[in-house]
Amino acid sequence: MSRFVIRRILKILCIASVLIMMLCLCGCRARLTNNDEVLSAVYNDDEYMQEEYQMRRDALGLGEAKKPIFNGLGSAPEEEEVFDEGDANRLEEYEPLADTPDPDEAEMQPEKRKTKTSRRGSSGGGDPGDDPEEDPEEEEKPAPQTITVTLDPNGGECEKSAITVEIGEPYGKIESLPSASRDGYDFTGWINGEKEPINDDSRVRTTKPHKLFATWKEKEQTSFTVTFDGNGEGDEVTLSSDSMTVQKDGNYGKMPTAERRGYMFKGWFTKAEGGSKVEAGDPFTVNKEQTLYAQWEHDPNTYWAKKLEATVSGLEEDVACGRLDPDDKALLDFVTACGVRDPEEGEQPEFIFITDESQAAAAYEQYPDSVVLRINKDAMSEDEENQNINLYVKWLLVDRLQGGGYDISGVREDLEIEAEDEDLIKAVPKAGAGE
Repeated sequence: MSRFVIRRILKILCIASVLIMMLCLCGCRARLTNNDEVLSAVYNDDEYMQEEYQMRRDALGLGEAKKPIFNGLGSAPEEEEVFDEGDANRLEEYEPLADTPDPDEAEMQPEKRKTKTSRRGSSGGGDPGDDPEEDPEEEEKPAPQTITVTLDPNGGECEKSAITVEIGEPYGKIESLPSASRDGYDFTGWINGEKEPINDDSRVRTTKPHKLFATWKEKEQTSFTVTFDGNGEGDEVTLSSDSMTVQKDGNYGKMPTAERRGYMFKGWFTKAEGGSKVEAGDPFTVNKEQTLYAQWEHDPNTYWAKKLEATVSGLEEDVACGRLDPDDKALLDFVTACGVRDPEEGEQPEFIFITDESQAAAAYEQYPDSVVLRINKDAMSEDEENQNINLYVKWLLVDRLQGGGYDISGVREDLEIEAEDEDLIKAVPKAGAGE
């Protein structure tokens, strides 16, 4: 039962008590009138009745009566003034029951309910039930029910593994659903076990903990990596670059160079053997990651010839050398290919070339401060059968003219040279003595 109804019942009981007391007083007065002799035996005068009446007024908060009610036993008062102006004001508090609002209607519309303010003033006190600051007790709402939702990134990564949601409310009410990430894919949202899309505004329709799954869409790739395989079959292969990036439906860029000792590089192919050759500027149509393979041809003579040419062209300065027979064209072509130049006027050549050791004495006589080098005449032959030994002697000469430091063991091995180095090129000492 609400406090409002209880207060109204208490007021009704209070008013009923006042009416009953007044009826009792009237009955006492009548009995005193009919039984003067009896009452006179009990009461000496009307003072006791006046005190009892005053106690009743005090109980009702009516104050002291201005005139006495009793002037003698059995006689009615000449003039009775029961209520003064203040008394009437106090009784206005007890409103007729007909004006009392329906308690059920008041509870159904708590916002329209008004609390009466006591009209007694600050000195008259008031009914505690009429305190305007006291509102009827509101009914407590039940605590929200929550469950845990597990987040499965489905091959990706997510910063949260689970969230807490409220049953019957949107998933994002307590905390928003997080995003997820995965290499090569775009995150497209979450779904439940029935593959229904779930977002922050979707309502939680189950009372049990459950799981959500991330969904993905593969990214549209606009560029691809082409990897280069040296395909050396165990040999060391040197590449200027091992990969390149090619745009979708674009063209191949500058292709890397490849080097393998004793082999000539044939180019880049789609397979290790066979396949199609790919060159710079060709259209890139595969539109996916690709590997290209180097293919080779075993040709040590061509390999070392090109290597020698590159080495000689990279020398900072040619060596000044002379010849005992300046008109020997074969010797001239041979030594020129090894980075030799004729000395300038008045310049002392470092080396003098001869093709016969018997020419050494004449060479030293003409160039006493130079070193005389004898080169095997047969080795200078450009016949096909002498190509390998011709090339090897040139490497020997370059190594000697540049003061050594070149590793020519690989040249000998690849060109399959069996002759001794001294038989091919030799520094002849003065006076025909040994080197």
